[in-house]
Amino acid sequence: MTGEERRSQIIDVAERLFSKQGYEQTTLDDLAAEIGFTKPAIYYYFDSKDTILFEIHDRIVRKALEGLERIEANHDSATDRLMAALLAHGEAVLANVDANRVFERDRHALSAPRRSAIQERDRQYTRILRNWHTQAVDEGRLRAADSTIAIGSALGAINWAYRLPAAATLDARDAAAQLLDAAAHGLGVQPS
Repeated sequence: MTGEERRSQIIDVAERLFSKQGYEQTTLDDLAAEIGFTKPAIYYYFDSKDTILFEIHDRIVRKALEGLERIEANHDSATDRLMAALLAHGEAVLANVDANRVFERDRHALSAPRRSAIQERDRQYTRILRNWHTQAVDEGRLRAADSTIAIGSALGAINWAYRLPAAATLDARDAAAQLLDAAAHGLGVQPS
């Protein structure tokens, strides 16, 4: 196994343990035992537990931003970019429940400089989606709404979707598509 593969293995196991036990309750000894090597071996790849937590957060935000770049390159209209981005976001959350639970629940445990770096990249991601929302409204394909509220609501619903028992019964893409449909069409109340 290469060094990068071993680092990835440690992060994957940390995601699962942090998700199940909580970041504060999980020790590096727990992590080493789960992988089958010693705590000093963990320190060979990571200088601290905080670094592992940062890597979990960084991997999520990095993949999300890279996804937006691909979406922008492959979709002409802002509406199509926004819908593709929200679908991809939902699929990523539901396909990686452990990592996203850690992302939502344990961000506060990051050291201040690392938390600040993740928050800035998270804001960058949200700004892109808000810009696409504003452009989609200008295209006439979405109802006029404040982009901060519209995108905040959509991301909030998606980010918490892993807690819904029904989402666990579907594959990630199907569940994400249903979340996107609910976000795009709301409750579907018909005029009386």
